[in-house]
Amino acid sequence: MRIHDKVYGNTDEEYQAICDFLNVLSTQDPFMHWESGRMNYWRYTIHAKKNPYDRVFSDNVHLWQADNQDVVGLCLSEYGGNDMFIEVLLEYRHLYPDMFHWIDTAWARQKSLWVH
Repeated sequence: MRIHDKVYGNTDEEYQAICDFLNVLSTQDPFMHWESGRMNYWRYTIHAKKNPYDRVFSDNVHLWQADNQDVVGLCLSEYGGNDMFIEVLLEYRHLYPDMFHWIDTAWARQKSLWVH
């Protein structure tokens, strides 16, 4: 199955796909940093007053999806600052280089504290 990456658009469908991904990941990795409850808090508390199309979403969340639209990897900055969480299903660990490349060439390039 092919994997493609995409910018997060903050749609309800993408949000649900991320929650489903995090629920599956929680059964594989008890030490994961995110879970669906934290995703709920992120969307409906921290960023609840933002326009759903605010750039904080597209600039700070990136998805890796299978052809069937299942999320298999996720990079997410909780506050849009200089923090980044990386979550990936165990069978897709080969995506780490691609994820680090996105962090370095797209996400981190926007950060004023990042040394280029």
